[in-house]
Amino acid sequence: MAEFNFSKVLRDVAQVIETRVLLQMPVKTGKLKRSLRTIVDNEQIYLVYEDYGVFTNYGTGPYYNGNYGQPAELDSYRGYVKGQGGIQAQNWSSIYTSDDVQIQQMLEDELTRQTEAAIEEAFK
Repeated sequence: MAEFNFSKVLRDVAQVIETRVLLQMPVKTGKLKRSLRTIVDNEQIYLVYEDYGVFTNYGTGPYYNGNYGQPAELDSYRGYVKGQGGIQAQNWSSIYTSDDVQIQQMLEDELTRQTEAAIEEAFK
């Protein structure tokens, strides 16, 4: 029986996510943006960046939205908003629903391709 291998499509998906996040990241010195890496490991995708990125992403003080270590909601990117007594959450790690649909379609297409190849192989 053929095993499904999603490593290539997951790398492609990771590139879509990285591109979107790079477009949304706040830039003051460029250090945060330069630090962004996507890692595909064990069929999971991780975003890795400078530690302080969580503060600009999820907010601090009265603006902290309780999501450190959790993904932001889709379409929650708002851009920079000045705050008082803390950093307002910018949600730059979220992706738009249209990107989410594109990613789901990429995964579905690969699953279909591999399923059809496995069926064809089984009937040879």
